[in-house]
Amino acid sequence: MITRLLSSSLGAAAALMILAAPAYADVQGGTSNTTPTTITDANATGVTSTITIMENELIEDVSFCIEGLNHTWMGDLVATITHVDTGTSATLFSRPGKGASAGNGDSSNFLGNYIFADATNNDLWDEMARGSTDYDIRNTAGSTTDPQATPFGTYFASAANGARLSLDSIFAGESTQGTWEFNISDRNATQVGTYDNVSIKFGSSVVVPEPGTVGFCVIACSMLGFSTYRRRKKKADADKA
Repeated sequence: MITRLLSSSLGAAAALMILAAPAYADVQGGTSNTTPTTITDANATGVTSTITIMENELIEDVSFCIEGLNHTWMGDLVATITHVDTGTSATLFSRPGKGASAGNGDSSNFLGNYIFADATNNDLWDEMARGSTDYDIRNTAGSTTDPQATPFGTYFASAANGARLSLDSIFAGESTQGTWEFNISDRNATQVGTYDNVSIKFGSSVVVPEPGTVGFCVIACSMLGFSTYRRRKKKADADKA
């Protein structure tokens, strides 16, 4: 009897957990500014945009998009993304072209939408080396006359020396839920830039269980199994009478 009861309870638990399992999908969010945000000139504090994510899933991969980024000297800029809840932070790019040497970084221009993700071999430092002063870094609009490696306008994140960084590795295993901050700062005077909006997209296949959810399922399903057992026993006793 006990074996049948456990079997029934566990079977019911499995069924309920399957029925309760949500359909997995990408998690994403972003800002919705109506006017461009000015990047404060020659100020290491920079400006910050905040994205709040309500969905609670485990991060497998992440991509980040800066929309309408406009700055005529890319080597002035440093951009980061931070998960405030955990304190984990990643650099998207840091004064491209400057490195550890003196100078003001590369003179190419940001002009358009730019995505930063692991799923590309496009190198921002290689891209800026394609042109001279005032070269426009290719954006997500692409170009039919001067094609770029697919996907258009997507680059991997890079450190201050140009080394490749993995956003997926930095944030993998954390929850998508919480406050995410994008910060961009201009470290040199003269050129002033702006951006429109920022957005973030996560790939995930594992939902983070809420506290007590698993325990509740086990208890509920055990009660269901016990109730089934009592009904069957009562019927069997009635048949014998």
